[in-house]
This record gives sequence, C-alpha cells and structure tokens, in this order.
Amino acid sequence: MDRVRTSIMLPEGVYSYLKDIVITAQNEGVKLSMNEIINDAILYYLDYVNIEREYLERRMR
Repeated sequence: MDRVRTSIMLPEGVYSYLKDIVITAQNEGVKLSMNEIINDAILYYLDYVNIEREYLERRMR
C-alpha cells in the first residue's frame, strides 16, 4: 500500500488519550506510536465499512 504524508488536527482530549496509551505502552516495553494507532484505526474502520457494504449489497439482491 502506498503511503502519503498528511497531517490531522485532533481534539486535545483525543490527543491526551492517545498520548497516555503510547506512554503506557512504552513503559511496558512495547514500541508504539500515535501514528501507528491512528493508521490502524483508520484501516480497521475502512475494513468495517467494506464488510458492511458487501453485506448490504448481498441483502439487496
């Protein structure tokens, strides 16, 4: 998958929440970044949307 660089604006509360997750993971010895969390969340969402679309298309037949 090709990647492009982009930037996003997050609400401060979301940023703080994700930052706490990253810090906790790093304290436990897990290499994790906010970028990885956001990328994984977007890919998960897109997979869900595709599955939902396929399901609806099958129901409409």
